[in-house]
Amino acid sequence: MFDILKEVDKRTREESVDFFEVFVNFALFSEGSFEVKITCFFDAFDLDGNGFMDKEEFFTFIISGIFGFCKLLKLFPLPYKGDVNNYAAFQFKNFRLNKEGMIERKDFSEWIKSSDEIQDFILQYTGVQTFDRAKKRYEKSCHEFEATFKRNSIDFMCEKYNMLEDLKVEL
Repeated sequence: MFDILKEVDKRTREESVDFFEVFVNFALFSEGSFEVKITCFFDAFDLDGNGFMDKEEFFTFIISGIFGFCKLLKLFPLPYKGDVNNYAAFQFKNFRLNKEGMIERKDFSEWIKSSDEIQDFILQYTGVQTFDRAKKRYEKSCHEFEATFKRNSIDFMCEKYNMLEDLKVEL
């Protein structure tokens, strides 16, 4: 993994490969359940081992994850570090923090599982998704199909469509 990212670094003229960039990619693309991977991420980025993730640790996770994925997947140009920091700050503000201003493990896990943006990115590049995200995608497709069907039915059947809707309600 170091060699893969190092090659990419040479092409982007960056001077180093961050250990955490390698770790995030290695953990995500390794075998294992999604739950185990989330726990692994949390434990690795809880740098002081206190069982919580502070703002600096969370920023390290976000920055390493985004830059590591981009390098591995050859998604160039790399984003601006300021934009990544802004994204991390925005995400951090949305957490329910404990009284010390830190993220708890369960909240970190829930954030990753409930983030459509993160889930879709992981699905696109690794083929892995949670059941909850698959269910959301299915329900969205069903709603879109229903809306398209209704729109086309009205266009095709005109005033007779209302009669069908009335029959449907009576059944």
